[in-house]
Amino acid sequence: MKANWYGQSQAKYLALNVNLREFYQRVNYICYLQTHGKLSPQDAYTQLEVIWKQLKLAKKEFDIS
Repeated sequence: MKANWYGQSQAKYLALNVNLREFYQRVNYICYLQTHGKLSPQDAYTQLEVIWKQLKLAKKEFDIS
């Protein structure tokens, strides 16, 4: 599926899309490590909290509601 964006805000949505994809990949990796015993549940939770806050900050920086 290919999304098309038009207008001046195209760059910020593309950048946010990159951040969302990176977030998704990191969540998958953290979950994989925790599921396979390489990361404790508490460490996984802590890491997920950190990347969630990073994503929220990125959204705020792009001024997207």
